[in-house]
Amino acid sequence: MRLLFPLAAVLMAGGALATPYEGNYLPLNYYPNAASCRDAGVPEGITWIRGDTLRMIEMPCKLTAAEPVRGMEATLYDALCTYDSGTRTEGRVMLMQAPGELWVIWDGYIEHWRRCD
Repeated sequence: MRLLFPLAAVLMAGGALATPYEGNYLPLNYYPNAASCRDAGVPEGITWIRGDTLRMIEMPCKLTAAEPVRGMEATLYDALCTYDSGTRTEGRVMLMQAPGELWVIWDGYIEHWRRCD
C-alpha cells in the first residue's frame, strides 16, 4: 500500500501515459496520392496521438476506457471529440497497428494512417 500512493502521485503528476500509438501520422484517406508525410503539409495534413489525445485534421478527441482487443494488436477506446467549431460527439474507436501504419476504425468508417515519425 505504501508503494501505491507514491506511484499514483508520480503518474498523476506526469500527465497522460504514453500509448503504443503515440506519434505523428499522415491520414491516407485525405491524401491518397501523398508519397511522404511532407506532401500533406503541416499542421493541416498531420494527425497525431499524444497520451490520451488523438488529434485529427478538424478535431481533437479524448481517449478513455482503453480495452485491449483479444488476439490483435489493437485497443478499443471511448472517444469524446470536439470539432474546431465547438460541436461535440462521442463514440468508440479502435486503433490497430501494422508496420509503419495505423488503422483507425470508427462506427461506420475506417481511416488508414501512415506513421511519420
